[in-house]
Amino acid sequence: MNFISHRGNLTGKGDRENHPDQIKLCVDQGYEVEIDVWAINDKFFLGHDNAQYPIDFMFLCNTPGLWIHCKNIEALRICKLPYYNLNCFSIDKDDFVVTTRGNIWLSPTYQEFYKQSICVMPEDTRWHFSKEQLADFDGICSDNIYHYKNYVTNLRRRRGTHERKEVL
Repeated sequence: MNFISHRGNLTGKGDRENHPDQIKLCVDQGYEVEIDVWAINDKFFLGHDNAQYPIDFMFLCNTPGLWIHCKNIEALRICKLPYYNLNCFSIDKDDFVVTTRGNIWLSPTYQEFYKQSICVMPEDTRWHFSKEQLADFDGICSDNIYHYKNYVTNLRRRRGTHERKEVL
């Protein structure tokens, strides 16, 4: 399962969203990270609502585990080039999109469980599935990824124990 920190948040929304140092911290702790990327006049930036933190393009190429949400068409044009092999996508009001690596990225507007996908923001009240189904997604992207990693790990552990008892 992919455990993806939403904008570098680990335990709730924070003031260091999309900050390059926060992204590195998450990666160093073993998490993947969804980041918001802008390209303006051949320069790259991180930031959700606007181009906030300047970065070198190689930051995107050399940081493992990034899920690159291209916030403008220029960022998407460059990041999707096949020789970079970046995992990127663009989404606005869509229920789902497919990333350049073939992952289905589900927005809470989709509302329903779909096993072979990334569940984005499971804490959003628009979702209509049982919390136990979280363990069946391909991945989870959340502002509270610590919580969801612990929850899913414990749920899978209980399922494994329960399944072993049934076999015996």
